[in-house]
Amino acid sequence: MKKKKYILAVSGGIDSIMLLDLFAKNIKKEDLLVAHFDHGIRDNSYLDALFVKRLADNYKIDFVLGRGRLRRDTSEDEARRKRYDFLYGIKKEYGGAIVTAHHKNDVVESIAINVLRGTGWRGLTVMNNLLIFRPLIYITKEEIKNYVFKNNLSWREDQSNASNMYLRNRIRKDLESLPDEKKTYAVDKLFDLRNQQIKLSEQIELEVLSLIPTIYVDFKKSELGFRRHFFIMADEKVCLELLRFIFKEIIGDSLTIKARKNILIMIKVAKNNTLMTISKKHIIRFNTKSFTIE
Repeated sequence: MKKKKYILAVSGGIDSIMLLDLFAKNIKKEDLLVAHFDHGIRDNSYLDALFVKRLADNYKIDFVLGRGRLRRDTSEDEARRKRYDFLYGIKKEYGGAIVTAHHKNDVVESIAINVLRGTGWRGLTVMNNLLIFRPLIYITKEEIKNYVFKNNLSWREDQSNASNMYLRNRIRKDLESLPDEKKTYAVDKLFDLRNQQIKLSEQIELEVLSLIPTIYVDFKKSELGFRRHFFIMADEKVCLELLRFIFKEIIGDSLTIKARKNILIMIKVAKNNTLMTISKKHIIRFNTKSFTIE
């Protein structure tokens, strides 16, 4: 199979059916690849795979199937991780952009989930991964339904969407129960807030990046060193953003806000030559005026 320009993540649900139809009608078939991941959570999930395979054949688009062996009690987050592991693996093999059918309502549901879980402001900047192409992100669920009905398209209904076991489903039902006018207002307002927070996060990233040279200490190539004095004197929120950048962007080891707060405390109070284990990969060594990540 030749390299592709677009890897279409198609579950068989109504959203991904619109995505598939749009791309099939507007992009050369040889540039497309339909990718379906069967989590194996439901006994009849193989029927979704067969349905998507038939659709791909009808559109004359290449198809690839991934299989998982996830338990019935697998969390939504774990199932999502497995799906993206599959998609990134396909991208590595065939190239091209991963394309998903996430839409405006999905954004709002994700924001609501993060807020209920007690997330910080970054929890509002959902679905902003530049490695994933989401062409339906500005389209509502209602608009997707209208498109599918108008074009007489078939889709598969995921039975798990009706289960109250998942927080997302409960939020979706609550949103759908609102009168149309209130629902539209809520979706638009939260979506606009998300876009504003994305712009804000980009500005913060630039500010944090500009601070790195002022706190960096040149140590051995295998170590990264930073001045403690800045972290002792600066505002806690600034320090936490700096630590987030250092660990995620420079070292590639993502940490929770709780872990970063614990590190910040140690930066302020640790005695000379104190060691702190932060992961299986890294430790922090505190010196009198600086700390190094090894």
